[in-house]
Amino acid sequence: MEEEEMSGASSQTGRRYCCKHLTKNFKRKFPGPLILSLFWKASGAYSFFTFEKAMKQLHKANPLSLVWLSKIEEQSTWSKHAFQPRVKSDVNKSNFVESFNATLGIDRCRPMLTLIEGVRRVTMVRMATRRQVCEQWDRDDICPNIIKRLQVLSSDSRTCIAYLSGDGEYEVVDGRLTLPKHVVRAIHHARLDPHKFVSEWYSIDMYKRTYDGNIKAIPDREQWPESSLPAIEPPAFKRGVGRPPRNRRREEEE
Repeated sequence: MEEEEMSGASSQTGRRYCCKHLTKNFKRKFPGPLILSLFWKASGAYSFFTFEKAMKQLHKANPLSLVWLSKIEEQSTWSKHAFQPRVKSDVNKSNFVESFNATLGIDRCRPMLTLIEGVRRVTMVRMATRRQVCEQWDRDDICPNIIKRLQVLSSDSRTCIAYLSGDGEYEVVDGRLTLPKHVVRAIHHARLDPHKFVSEWYSIDMYKRTYDGNIKAIPDREQWPESSLPAIEPPAFKRGVGRPPRNRRREEEE
């Protein structure tokens, strides 16, 4: 029963690939700035029309690129237009993982047990800090960062023109096919509040519930109780030539 529930939760959450890592393999097979920009256009498309248009351009540039993309899995794993609506995020990169790794600092170079302790301590402080910050917010509807994003979309939507088609239906005209600001333009034309269309997952109440708990502090390693289990020894280490690097090797375009 537990395995069925876990598999059901996994299918609801969905699975995505980091497009930044996909491009590393993609440009090895198909180098060139044009074909790389078309890949980002296809992966960042919010509508099937924009996605199909980018894929046709990719086919003209190199037909084998579509064969390579077809082997990735379904489009819902890497292109925004096919993302599951119940997952309230359009992120198709893993930059947040890189940012978290950067916060570990020197602990990344230390043994596994020390590394895990560093992850626990960083997570503990982050949760406590965010809990203190959100308690000082005066608003009670949506998070401040989401408000800033709505303000940017509202500003960008000024270049759009909305034509009323029916009850709740609009035809939005703009030079660029960017779905989010088209939606905001239609909301403003209907004289409605964009804040009312934000998912509850970005509400302050949900944010506070997320960071309501805390990770308990633990004593120093020397104060840990004795264990009858065998000690975990580090794997055999063979030192290479020269000083070991600490910084990640960056790509040419970074």
